[in-house]
Amino acid sequence: MLDIGIDGLKLFKSSNRVLWPILGAISNLPNGTPFLIACFSGFKKPDNINSFTANFCAEVRLLKENGIKVGQNQSLKKFNVRLFSCDTPAGDFVTSVISHNGKHGCPKCCQEGTYKYRSVCFSKQVGLPRTDLTYALRTSPSHHLDDFKTKKALWRSPDSEWFHNLLWTL
Repeated sequence: MLDIGIDGLKLFKSSNRVLWPILGAISNLPNGTPFLIACFSGFKKPDNINSFTANFCAEVRLLKENGIKVGQNQSLKKFNVRLFSCDTPAGDFVTSVISHNGKHGCPKCCQEGTYKYRSVCFSKQVGLPRTDLTYALRTSPSHHLDDFKTKKALWRSPDSEWFHNLLWTL
């Protein structure tokens, strides 16, 4: 089982250069040291989640289908991703939704915020919950980024159900 972490970080105070690593850790090892799976570097976060995760998704699909050989005797083991760990801004990017501080940014319910004192505020009444089905059908298009209102993200394709299910653990 593999745990995945995705996050962005600014490298220097004097530069806008950012690093967006995809890190992995083997979950059933007591001292599982994180390792680098992929990394993006630029002067802003990656433009598109599909291009950022394309190779990663393809490799995970291959490993899930074929398994992975481990140890000195190269025994074949089943491969699975257990979880994704992202902070809120990275989770918004990975799931291709409006930022959590946007007018339609509540990740848990379909509630429209109002602007007060240059901030978005949500009422105490909880809106209709966002579910897997309402997310997949995009019943609240104002919550999704423009690129994904009409087309599916790479991880939303039928053959990547593993990624789709894991994102709801964010």
